[in-house]
Amino acid sequence: MSGQHAGVQAFIRLAYKNAQYVHCYAHRLNLIVEQETSQNKQVRVFFSHLSNITNFFNKSPQRIAILDETVRKRTPLCSATRWNFKSRTINKVYEYREQLIECMGKIESTSKQAVAINQAGAIRRKLEVSKFMFWLTAFHNIMQHVDVLYNQLQKTRTDAALIRKQVNVFQQSLEKERKRMDTGDIGIIWNFKKKKDFNYSYKYN
Repeated sequence: MSGQHAGVQAFIRLAYKNAQYVHCYAHRLNLIVEQETSQNKQVRVFFSHLSNITNFFNKSPQRIAILDETVRKRTPLCSATRWNFKSRTINKVYEYREQLIECMGKIESTSKQAVAINQAGAIRRKLEVSKFMFWLTAFHNIMQHVDVLYNQLQKTRTDAALIRKQVNVFQQSLEKERKRMDTGDIGIIWNFKKKKDFNYSYKYN
């Protein structure tokens, strides 16, 4: 746990030996979602590929400059581990997927580094794969509901009754998304389900 050995938590325990650390509700939501999304192999692979995209641009001003030029605006791709940052990355990749493909093509054709060329090519191809697009679309639709609940849990003034109400709304929203996926009422996802190269095997618990 971050802060356990050198953060605020550690300093408090130095002064108060019997102090107990209690997660805030928002952090608990982070832990729950992280745990749930790690249970399915296809989802784990999806988030691994998503991390490859953010890592590709980290600490590389040249690549970020090409990305900004292609998108024509500053487009930060978050690399933090917290779930709300992953949510932002999902939304950015979903919104600028075509521009990212174009950006990777530019890096492939202009870079003089073999590693960068290979990585850009792999990411470009992954952004065009139907299975990756399926999960990108699915989580883009789901994460808006997670974000609403997360923001509610982050508020300093709240109470148990309100949180219970928000959790119920969240559960109902996810149930609607599940039905949309099962019935194919997501447009692009329904088209991918019909393709031979995609095995729609993920089921909600």
